[in-house]
Amino acid sequence: MSATDASSNTTMRLTRRFAASRERVYAAFTDPELGVQWWAPEGHTLELVLDARPGGTFRYSLVNDETGDKFVSEGVYREATPPERLVWTNSFADGEGKQTDTLVTLELVEVEGGTEVTVSHERFRDAAMRDAHAGGWGSSLDRLRQLLGG
Repeated sequence: MSATDASSNTTMRLTRRFAASRERVYAAFTDPELGVQWWAPEGHTLELVLDARPGGTFRYSLVNDETGDKFVSEGVYREATPPERLVWTNSFADGEGKQTDTLVTLELVEVEGGTEVTVSHERFRDAAMRDAHAGGWGSSLDRLRQLLGG
């Protein structure tokens, strides 16, 4: 199951189901050793440092394997409620060097056979930026499915 909320130019929302417990999915978002295995779109390498607790920091360095282009994002965790919810800020410079400050909310709901995950990423400057991130999140969540085995 996957959906993108296109009702707003500044908000992206994806929902996926995983055949894994909420605890296992939550760990994939909070353990950097697990995160580097999936939290990057196909064709990219990731360096990830995170401290998933309120006030803890997040730093994500993504390198395009083909071009060597680097994308860096960082933020601060606002909420961490295992295994239900994470909220963090996400700040980055776009291709033109303009700084963008966004907010990511991750919600994990126990469902029959696994966990439903909803990623809400908001405060994009425009629909193009929202759509680019939806593509990246979609690819990353596909890789998470592979890591979790279903």
